[in-house]
Amino acid sequence: MFRCNKGNVAPLIAVMCMVVVVVIQKEKLKEEQYGDNSIHMKYGYNNVDDHNNWWRDQKTNHYSNTSNHPHVGARHPNGALGMVVDPSPLRLQPFDYTNDESYSGLIDPALLCPNNLNESDSSSLRIEGEGGHKGLLKIRQGILKSRKQIADADDTNDNSGKKKKQKSKILCMIYTVHLKTEDGTFDNANVRAQSATWGRQCDGFIAASNFTDHSIGAIDLPHKGEEVYGNMWQKLRSMWAYLYDNYMDEYDYFYMGGDDIYVVVDNLRAYVGSEEVTRLEEGYIDEFTKRLGKKNSESDMLKPRPLIFGVPMMWRGYPFPSGGPGYTVNRAGLKLLGEVGLPTFLPNATDSREDVFIGCFFHDQNVILTNTQDLSGAFRYWSSAEAGFNYNGLSVIGPAQLKAKLGIADIPLGLGSISENQIGFHLKDDLAMLKRLNHSVSELIYRYHAVLDNWCEEGDDDGV
Repeated sequence: MFRCNKGNVAPLIAVMCMVVVVVIQKEKLKEEQYGDNSIHMKYGYNNVDDHNNWWRDQKTNHYSNTSNHPHVGARHPNGALGMVVDPSPLRLQPFDYTNDESYSGLIDPALLCPNNLNESDSSSLRIEGEGGHKGLLKIRQGILKSRKQIADADDTNDNSGKKKKQKSKILCMIYTVHLKTEDGTFDNANVRAQSATWGRQCDGFIAASNFTDHSIGAIDLPHKGEEVYGNMWQKLRSMWAYLYDNYMDEYDYFYMGGDDIYVVVDNLRAYVGSEEVTRLEEGYIDEFTKRLGKKNSESDMLKPRPLIFGVPMMWRGYPFPSGGPGYTVNRAGLKLLGEVGLPTFLPNATDSREDVFIGCFFHDQNVILTNTQDLSGAFRYWSSAEAGFNYNGLSVIGPAQLKAKLGIADIPLGLGSISENQIGFHLKDDLAMLKRLNHSVSELIYRYHAVLDNWCEEGDDDGV
């Protein structure tokens, strides 16, 4: 039986360059930056009183003992633990691209919607890259199809007599950290961009941090050990526990990722509402599970079946969901993780490889990562649009290993590697390009949203 335990976890250099999905200082956060008894908190959108409107209570639904990690819950600015936040996107401050005042300090309007492209002026360039721009235009067409699929599923005039699948509720959760900025504040530019754009399209949005700012969905969620990158596993254990304890019965799918991702929520919603995913939950065994799974396991008998979606990477011959673009677990998967994984699976490990460990746990339970390729062979969870456009057959995900172990055919090259149904992007892939242009991931998030939501009225053949 495949096992992933602390005793046999070996260094995985190839994974490290892909598994980093959030930039966290490697040093311990200093007490003067943010102490355990800090009272830092910001109000939600329009300064609505947070205590009365965005904190629910101090009770959990699925775990009675909240005195120990990973179940201690969120920390109120007054120091009280066990707080449960209302994850409603209504508390998130929106970004009004029609109002110049909304841009202040966030992104240059000329960068959001560049009109006069000038290669000698980096402020007028498409910071997503020219290849990335072509990829985003392709995905924008896919979004239109996804929205039609969602609308058709909601059509109450269907006379087919077939029972409709209820629209799924999606909770998106981001891991991050608030560090003191040069002006002495604890602003988090990436999460501010995520929460103001695609985060508002989720049915619930939470950013697990060490600081409470309801206007961007951030909560102070303590975890075991230090707030350092090398302890990401414990941070994620507390996040999964928070979801399991408080939201499992309220939401159907749970998206986990870092503060450097972009999520196309319409494509995610269309995918989890598709006949393909319905069949998987009802018991259909896909190719990955046929190759690697055990027949007649207990997890196969569960209805709905636990599922985990992401782009596969290989470790010791088994796939795990790369943390780069994030990954998704359904309610049955969260239940399995909460009841079996959190109490028993590497509860005391200190390690950065949260995605490897999540994949190991589910694999031990015979829940094999689902193949999320579209009909063209492109993955729905992938890199940035620019990195995807430049894909030449070489990647840290190990295409040769995927082909040998999982039977995945050669991934299409260039623009073909970008699925019009893409869900998750890892924007950190563009960090070198952004630094060269003196721009940031947060600006790229706004720019992605501007293209995909057609804020700038750029034609579908613009730049293609």
